[in-house]
Amino acid sequence: MLPFLAASGHYLYTKSVYLYFKDKLYLQTTNRVKFVSFQAVVVVVVVVVVHVVSVVVVVVVVVVVVVAAAPVLLLLLVVVVVVVVVVVVVVVVVVVIVGVGVVVAAAPVVIIVVVIVVVVGVGVVMAAAPVVIIVVVIVVAYNDLVSVSTFYTLGGSLTTWESIQVLVVVTMIVKMLGQYRWALVKTPRFPHVLVLLEKKTLKKIKRKK
Repeated sequence: MLPFLAASGHYLYTKSVYLYFKDKLYLQTTNRVKFVSFQAVVVVVVVVVVHVVSVVVVVVVVVVVVVAAAPVLLLLLVVVVVVVVVVVVVVVVVVVIVGVGVVVAAAPVVIIVVVIVVVVGVGVVMAAAPVVIIVVVIVVAYNDLVSVSTFYTLGGSLTTWESIQVLVVVTMIVKMLGQYRWALVKTPRFPHVLVLLEKKTLKKIKRKK
């Protein structure tokens, strides 16, 4: 079970990292800070006014239909409608003015906070980037080393293209480190298994031969 997990490490690791960053990118693009613009307030006001006007038109039509039958009721209805319309318009105007005032007053503070967060975040990312890259390279290298050393004994838990990628990446890393060499060794199950061995281990094997 352990060799199987080790050989599958490269594939699982790369897929999980890809999905992780894909989700992070999706969250960053959908949960952005949104400012309430003045145009948006104007649109809301226009929609409310149109709605109020349409209500008034409907009421007027009803009044015209009922006018002959109930003059007194019509008068009361007109008074009520006028009062309601005035109250609604006043409330809407007050809400819009207060809302615009709050947005205008809060915008500079929000912008300053966002700028500070962005600047600090960029600074932290730039400072941490080398460490993160080193850690990721070490983790990937470790997984790939284990994967390559057990790949052939498992008869292909990685695809051919993935195994080629692993070989290329690990070869570049070990060339820089200069502490490992590729070697073909014999196992009870297979006559030739490609593994990575430390130089000193390889020297000991050669001496024994």
